[in-house]
Amino acid sequence: MKVIIFAAGKGSRLQPITDTTPKPLIQINNKPILSHIIESLPDEITEIYIVGKHLIEQLHVFSKTHNLNKKITIVEQINSHTGTMAALLSVKDLFDLEKKERFLVLNGDDLQNKKELEMYLQYPRSFGVQHSHIPYYAIESYNGIVKGFRKQTKEELEKGGAKIATGTYVLDTEIFKFEPIVLSDGDIGLPQTILSQKDTYPIHIVETTKWIPINSHEDLQKAKDFIENK
Repeated sequence: MKVIIFAAGKGSRLQPITDTTPKPLIQINNKPILSHIIESLPDEITEIYIVGKHLIEQLHVFSKTHNLNKKITIVEQINSHTGTMAALLSVKDLFDLEKKERFLVLNGDDLQNKKELEMYLQYPRSFGVQHSHIPYYAIESYNGIVKGFRKQTKEELEKGGAKIATGTYVLDTEIFKFEPIVLSDGDIGLPQTILSQKDTYPIHIVETTKWIPINSHEDLQKAKDFIENK
């Protein structure tokens, strides 16, 4: 089974570190974030495709010098689009679209737990959520199936938090048959494209508790604590 890891962003909120180092290669406890991610992958994952752009040559070096017992291929994100769906489209030609092949999708700047990642593989398609105070759109579901997004309420934003998308999915090659959803900023969004297919290809919620997104200098300390205590 393949995993697609998105690693193309510039990581501007982690400057000046990311001026010279791609965010997925930032060291946490003497090991790049990507190494921690790869070590957390389910055993079923045998092929790793990392979609890069910013300082991509360093990702090529990583793929050649880190012996992680899995095949790693670096793919450059296509130039004509931006957004998470653009990153996924960059690997479209690596699949046989005549076969309904499943694959795992991860962000290259998130830390996760192996047992939780294994939960995603239990469903034909799956969509990760976690209760969080991050002010993203809340995810609505019914009987374990994703139904849509909504804005968080004032109470959720100020106190309670909500279930938000983690950016972790199990998908299949049927996703490439649908028109990508263009967002207001011109990006093409993966979760929005997934939800445009929800009536044809239902996708199951997987609720996690050990997802750590790394978006700021403060998050780096959280990541260190997560690794030391996992």
